Amino acid sequence: MRNAGYGHANYARKKVTEGFYFRNPNNRANIYSLDEGATLMVGDRLWAETGVPGAGNCPAVPIADNVPDSATLAQVAANPNCFTFRELAPGGFTPQFGGEVSDASLVGGLRGMLDNGVIWDASASYGMHESDFFFLNTVNASLGLDTPREFDPGLYRQEDVNLNFDVSHAVGEIVNIAAGAEWRDERFTIGAGGRPSWEVGPYAAQGFVSGSNGFPGFPDYTSGTWTRSNVALYGDLELRDPDGAWTVGGAVRFEHFDLFGSTTNGKLSARYALTDAVAIRGPLPRASRTR
Repeated sequence: MRNAGYGHANYARKKVTEGFYFRNPNNRANIYSLDEGATLMVGDRLWAETGVPGAGNCPAVPIADNVPDSATLAQVAANPNCFTFRELAPGGFTPQFGGEVSDASLVGGLRGMLDNGVIWDASASYGMHESDFFFLNTVNASLGLDTPREFDPGLYRQEDVNLNFDVSHAVGEIVNIAAGAEWRDERFTIGAGGRPSWEVGPYAAQGFVSGSNGFPGFPDYTSGTWTRSNVALYGDLELRDPDGAWTVGGAVRFEHFDLFGSTTNGKLSARYALTDAVAIRGPLPRASRTR
């Protein structure tokens, strides 16, 4: 009997950032304009506080040749109840979206051969991938000028745990058999973002878009962890010409998932050597059954 252990581990982390489309300060929908740049959006603070439309008596600001009317803009600036997002970002803005990405895995196992020639392999593995998002230089317009400019939209995380046991045995020169069993657990997590990244603020009723513009965060009521596990049994039979001219194989796998039941899949394959340098090979029609 000969046994040997093996293992492997890795960890990687990087930060990635990319720019979203430029938000034009004259016509960006639901931040700067509601009518494709004919007029500038004006926020009404009294409306937001009282729920009474038009309570702040804010004027409409016409835009001509991509230039808002200066006189009307001055009226908005002089009225403490009114504002436009040109006060916060007069030249528009380009959001910067990115994340801290982490990836890790760990595999360990033991393999050996029995005195009768049976080869066995037992292993366990864990894998994880996480993207922790950030969003910079944007706004939650529904919060008005109180909006932050940097947001934490939340995170995605995927984790897998796998246990596996295989055996194989060459029965003479012609027949090789193999079988195994596997258990796998998968976990997907959504981490909630900071409240400003998904909040519907008091100016939403006036048409200002809610959430961090470009990538709204994940609300706390949508966060959580979801799991799925399955077990599998599988077998393989291969017939081989001792002279190497042909090989025929068949395999079957039964798998049961805790969420949606069982499935059985089979496959046949063949290979034939035309010459010492040329061979043809491929799968034969596959059958499967799910219940």
